[in-house]
Amino acid sequence: WMETVQQLVGERNCKNFSIHQFIKDSYILAELSNQMINICEEGDMVKLPKEVLGTFKNLSGGGMMNAPRKYKGTLMFRNRAKLINSFNDQPILDGVQDSLKARMIFVPFDFRLVDNFTQTNLINDKIKEQLWKELPGILNLAIQALDDMLSRPKFQVFRGVETARALSQEVMMDSDTVERWLHECVVLDPGADAVTSQDLYDHYCSHTPDNFRVRSAHAFMRKLKSKLGPRLVDR
Repeated sequence: WMETVQQLVGERNCKNFSIHQFIKDSYILAELSNQMINICEEGDMVKLPKEVLGTFKNLSGGGMMNAPRKYKGTLMFRNRAKLINSFNDQPILDGVQDSLKARMIFVPFDFRLVDNFTQTNLINDKIKEQLWKELPGILNLAIQALDDMLSRPKFQVFRGVETARALSQEVMMDSDTVERWLHECVVLDPGADAVTSQDLYDHYCSHTPDNFRVRSAHAFMRKLKSKLGPRLVDR
């Protein structure tokens, strides 16, 4: 699928920088100028590194960016390249701001060819060959879909698909353990007895794997207050 997308837009209009490359090399930002997509298979990466979140937010925001270049002056450009990343497993978006989450579209690929590695490669090559023969037809379908998409509110075409919507919700829940805890364990009842912040945090910790927990009761309560607002009262 990813190779077909590259063939569709033209390889000279594509870059293939990984998330780790964005972290390690600031010079690659300039390489996205005048490109249509940056597409990369991330393999087994599960947790999106916090170091790259600010960069992704700027790249997807549509504003002007300053990109350093080796032995040249800084390049100012407005990124138009769509960022397409594939993962073997569902990614964790810990620390991702809501504004960035709102720009993300999650597409599930549920079909797997894993029974026979050699046979899988042969099948993949045949599928690729068939798809590339159909590129003109795929392009026509893409143009029709674009016209339909532009006539609707932003992203409604994608988020209206139930499987994509369900996957997006699952990713967001897994990426925000406080939100998942609220959803699965908490009933808001104004008439109930008061509960201490430490008791709330202890229950949250018992429900959440260690490597995904908010690390202190203070940080947990701060995040909880941001979600519940006036419904959470200190006593």
